[in-house]
Amino acid sequence: MVKEREDVLDVFIKQFKVLYGQRCTYKCSCSNRYCPGYTQFQPTQCASNTSYGTPSFCSVPGRMADFNASSVRVPSVGVPDNLVKTVQCWSSGIDPYFAQYSGITLWRYLGTPQGFFRSYPGSDRVSCTDYDPRTRPWYIAASSGPKDVVLILDTSGSMSNFNRISLAKAAATKVLNTLTINDYIGVVQFSNGASIISSPSGLLLPATLSNLLSVQAAVDNIAIGGETNYEKAFQMAFQMIRNSKTQEKSTGCETLILFLTDGVANLGAVDDALLGEIATLNAGVDAKIFTYSLGAQAAVLLPKAIACANNGVWAQINDGGDLSSQMGNYYNYLASSIINRTRAVWTEPYVDASGAGLVVTVAKAFYDETASPPLFLGVVGIDVKVDELLAVATSDQLLEYLVYRAIMCPVVSITPCGLEFMRSQVVNENGATSKCEVNLTCPERDIPQQSCLQQGIDYGFCNVVAGSEYTKEAACCPEHVVEGGPNIAVIVGCAVGIPLGVLLLVGIGFLIYDRCSKTSHVTTTTGVPQSLKEET
Repeated sequence: MVKEREDVLDVFIKQFKVLYGQRCTYKCSCSNRYCPGYTQFQPTQCASNTSYGTPSFCSVPGRMADFNASSVRVPSVGVPDNLVKTVQCWSSGIDPYFAQYSGITLWRYLGTPQGFFRSYPGSDRVSCTDYDPRTRPWYIAASSGPKDVVLILDTSGSMSNFNRISLAKAAATKVLNTLTINDYIGVVQFSNGASIISSPSGLLLPATLSNLLSVQAAVDNIAIGGETNYEKAFQMAFQMIRNSKTQEKSTGCETLILFLTDGVANLGAVDDALLGEIATLNAGVDAKIFTYSLGAQAAVLLPKAIACANNGVWAQINDGGDLSSQMGNYYNYLASSIINRTRAVWTEPYVDASGAGLVVTVAKAFYDETASPPLFLGVVGIDVKVDELLAVATSDQLLEYLVYRAIMCPVVSITPCGLEFMRSQVVNENGATSKCEVNLTCPERDIPQQSCLQQGIDYGFCNVVAGSEYTKEAACCPEHVVEGGPNIAVIVGCAVGIPLGVLLLVGIGFLIYDRCSKTSHVTTTTGVPQSLKEET
């Protein structure tokens, strides 16, 4: 059964690659029928006998769905319109393939680096500009693999200006929400000196649900004051990394440092002296350092130099800026440079917010292999009910297998030209370039995700919010329904599904958490059943 789902995933990916290859010649007529508020949307079937869930505002179980078409959602800010429209266009031809496998899968979907999200079956929402797949654990796990992540947060007095500390905390929360049970996390705060706030032991922590909640509380309680000492911050971060690796409190995979500041260093080593010390600290660790200047007036030169010298990317985040796009630079780096990209990833179990009950997601990244280096195009995912998996394995065996499927370290390889190209794609709100201006002779390269929009076609981009009455009419099953849709399982609505998940928690030993916020983390392990191993 595991192999069957992965085979279906490969069918979808193969077709997405074909559609992408035809993006400039494919005569698409992308319409607005996938957006809420437009009467062309045809959710003609009440999925009352399936596991597709019940919207919270509906009075009867089930949801109206279009089993002939997918629907799309996009992030609210930060992505150029033409890029998202282009993805919306070329990916629209997937619907017949999504529909072909309605009998064996639940929700199936595509998430892209532009923040575009396409899901099947088509289902109406109050807004289609309120979702960003790039922050979802299934997307991160498939596109980046296990990793050690260290956040370094500036807590000096200048962070009170324009309430920048709130921006830093929000950025940290964005990162924490993307981590999976296969990752490790550490947080350092700095001003005059530096301290580790994520763990009393001073070591990296596995990103379990309980640990993430603890780290989040520590971030929320940060106080500000003092001067700005970059040197102490990096000394403390590398001390934590080295101690963690020595004591095997680490994934043993890629190490990523995310450094957030708003000010100029006015204590400790600066400029070339600081860059030299970081190079010494990083010897043998090979951490990639991503730096973020918070606010329009934030320090730029030194944070950018640190990223350029340590195979990272610098970005500026203005007050009220797009955190999801900019904080995602670190996993876009991994997604774009991983070379062992043939394996699907299975998430840990979680309660589906749409009411499907306890599910796992099998997801896989895919690439344009004709580009050099291969260009990351997105992640395709399929939801699978946990009880289907439990039909072939015990809960402990299932957990062990899912972890086993996710723990392979990514092999990362990116050329200097490829890294510089990646930097060139960062959109800074003040127009500053993230390119490092290194002495490279790189071939000219057009952006493969170029806009191929044909003149005169109305692409009907999702940029509206429907009224509540329309949404209820379009998304809710009537009180007297004729059952429709694929016959998969008995529906469990949101109000019923979560208590049922709690009961299942007792029965199968999983920790579960609402998919709307983040997935949970599972806690028990035993042997992997041979039947599952043979299917890989």
